[in-house]
Amino acid sequence: MQMPIFIFSLCLIVFDLHASLQHRRVVVISDFNGSYGSVKYGPQVHSAIKKVTELNPDIVISTGDMVAGQKSGLDYQAMWDAFNQAVTIPLLNKSIPFAITVGNHDGSGYSQYSLEREFFVKQWNRYKADLNYLDDSNYPLYYSFEVNEMLFISIDTTLVGNLSKSQLIFLQQQLSLYNNKKHKFIFTHVPMFQFNQDSINESYFDNNILSLIKQYNVQFYLTGHQHTYYPGFFDGTHHISQACLGAGARKLIGSDVVSARAITVIDLYDTQSEIFALYGDQFEKRVDHATLPQSLTSKNKTLWLKDYVAH
Repeated sequence: MQMPIFIFSLCLIVFDLHASLQHRRVVVISDFNGSYGSVKYGPQVHSAIKKVTELNPDIVISTGDMVAGQKSGLDYQAMWDAFNQAVTIPLLNKSIPFAITVGNHDGSGYSQYSLEREFFVKQWNRYKADLNYLDDSNYPLYYSFEVNEMLFISIDTTLVGNLSKSQLIFLQQQLSLYNNKKHKFIFTHVPMFQFNQDSINESYFDNNILSLIKQYNVQFYLTGHQHTYYPGFFDGTHHISQACLGAGARKLIGSDVVSARAITVIDLYDTQSEIFALYGDQFEKRVDHATLPQSLTSKNKTLWLKDYVAH
């Protein structure tokens, strides 16, 4: 039986309204590395990148630890060549912009890892994404860019302690200059808060950063390092910890379950956002947020699971 024209038209209107609701999509991936010096990436990394290309995001963000450095006598070039074959080039071939931040295993800021850091800088100047950079004078260690109405700022947290004065000035300047951007992201490797049970004193809690992200209404603070997925919320900002894609998955504080290897998806709409993680052999399953702790407490601060926060 032929569908009445007015019903067909209504279906088209509903579809168009649904399609127009989705504004932007950001995918975040992190901690790909295996054992020290590894020049191979497991099937989960390849499956994750395949899924990322299918998701067709506006931007892919890596929150660090792409290779397995931070040890003397390693073949840095071979490690980066392997990473490029597994991750960088497949994304490049699909014309998906890929922005990175430095992890402690990629190019730590400590002097004994200066050679690794040189390789990191060389690598990402070679594969620098074609983006609208706002300040890339210190790329790839810290820099900023925009994707339409989204502001992204990468900072280097590979040194223990507060953010350096130069980076703090840079961060304040970028947030001030581009405060009109609808969505603001800071992405880095080491988180402000502790997410897993093991990484005591491996967080980068800095009241100066907290003050800036509150002052300039930064909605998203994306991190890796602790190998656990958790979409936390604190004082107006989503602090999202990424699961790993490589070795060393950990347990969240208060959980007896190891965090699955996963990728994070952030869908931005006109008045709200959706945050979820995909896991499984082909990264087709959503992490059930009901299985995550309702809150995590560290540094005398409490992060709340995003689902328990009113927007």
